[in-house]
Amino acid sequence: MRWRRPQDCQLFRRRQVVFHNLLPFPAKIGRVHGCQVTGLPINSTDPVSVAMISSTETKAHSASLPKSDWLNAAPLPPPLVVPALLTEWETQRKQIRTTLMVLLGDLPARPAQPKVKVLSREDRGDYQLEKFEFDNGAGERVRGYCFLPKSACVGRPAPAILYCHWHGGQYDIGKEEMLQTNAVPTAPGPALARKGYVVLGIDAYCFGERNGTGPDGPQQMGGPGEMS
Repeated sequence: MRWRRPQDCQLFRRRQVVFHNLLPFPAKIGRVHGCQVTGLPINSTDPVSVAMISSTETKAHSASLPKSDWLNAAPLPPPLVVPALLTEWETQRKQIRTTLMVLLGDLPARPAQPKVKVLSREDRGDYQLEKFEFDNGAGERVRGYCFLPKSACVGRPAPAILYCHWHGGQYDIGKEEMLQTNAVPTAPGPALARKGYVVLGIDAYCFGERNGTGPDGPQQMGGPGEMS
């Protein structure tokens, strides 16, 4: 979970939100993820049940367990039950999306017209390479690459791929993976563009040019910044 604004970080440190199974289930109040659940009865008919956990109780219970046992004491999340009928799945899909948006936090609304600035454009022979940036609306400018095959033009659209670089603890690489062979035998960006695909990818949070741009600045790089 990424909190981009200082007030969001403070709020998250004061409390944690645990989301229970999306499907109806008997109300259970007890220890969740090694923490004591406080009050807030769970409505078994509510697809997005929420329990607030006191940070004081979280610390107290965590301190009572050896570090090696804390994870073992946490229960496994309930399994995802996939409905047999398409109509039931469509309902469940909406519930999953609702829960996901809440988990992502109080993010600003998407702009009606995204403002993207092209920083550079290079002719690489059989494709064009554009570097761009945009304001994500949460106080950060995000940079990425777009590989445009020469075969794509107005009136002749091309299939597109949204490329998500891997983690691997390689915080300094990010979107540059599309031009390298650190994850795959061939640089994926140029290879896919030569086959007629438009390829777009950005730096994930704390990777590439976003490494060290979190709430605590350049002194918090890599993993610690990812957890901020």
